[in-house]
Amino acid sequence: MLLRRITKHVKDQNWFAVGIDFVIVVIGVGVALAAGEWVNTRAAKADLRIAERAIYDELYFNYLNAQERIAFKECNAIQIRHVAQALANADEPWEPLKPIINDDGLLGELGNLLRAPYRGAWPTDAWQTASDSGLLSYMDPQRRNDLSEIFSVSAIVGGYQDDNFKKNAELKSLLVATELTSADRLRYYDLLAEIDSASALIEVGAAFVISNVEALDIVLGADSERQFKENFEARNQAGLDIYGECFEPMVLPAKVADR
Repeated sequence: MLLRRITKHVKDQNWFAVGIDFVIVVIGVGVALAAGEWVNTRAAKADLRIAERAIYDELYFNYLNAQERIAFKECNAIQIRHVAQALANADEPWEPLKPIINDDGLLGELGNLLRAPYRGAWPTDAWQTASDSGLLSYMDPQRRNDLSEIFSVSAIVGGYQDDNFKKNAELKSLLVATELTSADRLRYYDLLAEIDSASALIEVGAAFVISNVEALDIVLGADSERQFKENFEARNQAGLDIYGECFEPMVLPAKVADR
């Protein structure tokens, strides 16, 4: 109907009416676009709220990994110092070191020379998926930046953890070697030094994750919070059972413990 009216006004050379029709068309298109954008934004924000649940679950899983790593810090230092001292004592004949074997078989049938909690990759999938989909553009910029830093550090820490796990396997030869040359001792000491340096970086990254997660005002869903608390207590007990007195029990963040 509007098109027929515009056509008639043009034929009649009623330019004033044509101008009004043009304004009506422009306003109508603008309103339609604005309404569409409003609907899309509202839908995207709803999708973001759903994505945030998975993001926060991953965040607290990494937080738990970080807490566990700090709790184990002294145990790790004791083991590294013990192996380093044995390698550095070149005046004494080399004797095979005793393996650490878990009843659950997580260290393999041969055991390990060093032992550390291994949790696989520190997850960032939910965060990466939300980023790839563009949903994070609807998140508060400061919150987005804070979370980005935490997940970036988590990924780096997970990488160092994987590297150390593989290097620990290389040390298994010391469990059976009956003699070591000076060159052998230096080679294994260098490998141990790499593990020690990576462990220090893991601990720095873990401390960063802990402090920054606790600084955020994040509320988990009821089921996620219940599961987090159960995992927290289970890992605490496992740490004490496996590592003993050197394991410093983890403490729930106050905002979670008080709920």
